[in-house]
Amino acid sequence: MIREFKGVWIKKDMWLNDELSIMEKVFMVEIDSLNSKEKGCYASNSYFSDFFGISKGRCSQIIKSLERKGFLTIKLIREKKVIIERQLRVVNKLNTLVRKLNKGIKETKQGYLENAQVSNTVINNTLFNNTIKEGKPSSAKKPASFNRFKFLKTYFLEKYNMYPENLEQAIRDHMKVRDSKRGGKDQNSMQRYINVLEKLTGGQIIEMVDIIKNCTFRGWVGIFPLKQDFKSKPQGRQVNECTYDSSIEKDF
Repeated sequence: MIREFKGVWIKKDMWLNDELSIMEKVFMVEIDSLNSKEKGCYASNSYFSDFFGISKGRCSQIIKSLERKGFLTIKLIREKKVIIERQLRVVNKLNTLVRKLNKGIKETKQGYLENAQVSNTVINNTLFNNTIKEGKPSSAKKPASFNRFKFLKTYFLEKYNMYPENLEQAIRDHMKVRDSKRGGKDQNSMQRYINVLEKLTGGQIIEMVDIIKNCTFRGWVGIFPLKQDFKSKPQGRQVNECTYDSSIEKDF
């Protein structure tokens, strides 16, 4: 990553902002220092991991947290269905102001007229959107339902830069088993699903595929580790679930 670099300077409003952790603040400074007008900051999680000495997964969590809090925007550049680049941009002060107004945070008297104009616009839009004409149903769109397959695919592409077909197919087959036994489908369930897989395999994709296929074959809703002698046992022989590590969550 090439840049003209003479040091860093942290703005007062950022340094004293109690919404941000210390790690989020230094991430903001580093992202801002790597910013280019054309692409923003396109550093990968690997770069941040090496720079800050933390895991790639933790880097991804911090960046998503900054986006969720409104301090960053994230743009994913794709070729067909493959993510080839991520562009990060620090949100400017005007966007931050609008975000705070939408949350109902009181502003100081300085710049009152400008803030009042933005505030009135927000209030008027809210009143308009919440008004339902008598005798007519609301035309407001329902929030999009959670897509677990899209969530899992995005997670693997962002963290591992891959989502091989055999892993995707293994997961889809296992989800059919989970659906038949009313396994969890929401985002929290899918995040726990991934967490258990990573705990058991250390992030090795090949081992994930083997474990998922084994759980599908045995009709298990949860994720369980493979026995060391699994390959030596006949495929048709059932393994008692109680022989597995009880500390691993079985149903999510």
